[in-house]
Amino acid sequence: MKYNLNAKILSLILIVLALGLAANFAYTLKGSIKSTNIECQATCGLDMTNAACPHASNIPFNIYLGFTLAALLLVLGIFMLFSAKQYKEELTNKEKELKNKINSLIEEEKLVCQAILSGNGALFQSELIEKTNLSKVKMSRILDKLEGKGLIERRRQGMTNLVL
Repeated sequence: MKYNLNAKILSLILIVLALGLAANFAYTLKGSIKSTNIECQATCGLDMTNAACPHASNIPFNIYLGFTLAALLLVLGIFMLFSAKQYKEELTNKEKELKNKINSLIEEEKLVCQAILSGNGALFQSELIEKTNLSKVKMSRILDKLEGKGLIERRRQGMTNLVL
């Protein structure tokens, strides 16, 4: 849930930043056009109050670059906003699926899962044996079943396994 909230806040910050940049570059563009028209009027003698100067009508590169950057930030912010919602839905579905799997376990399997969770999601197999008072053979069989159900993962660490 915390990741989802941070992603949402970050995406909103990006959207606001993009809109602010676009407004800033629009204001800069307006000033650039105005100064170009004043310069055109002084140089060419043309009255450019309602039209752009035909001799100096190109927009500076930094304005194009700024608008492009603002557009990219806006698209990124919107994408992150929608992907954060999708991530939240996926997380909720996975939590429900995990709860259903845990509820279908027998008592000894639940005991092992609780011990792993109390160890911040990772314990050595030898520590699990100590915490649950189960034999090595019983523990291996339970871990085989849990691994088959996709609830845990074992990684070899020297002479023992790290159970995640």
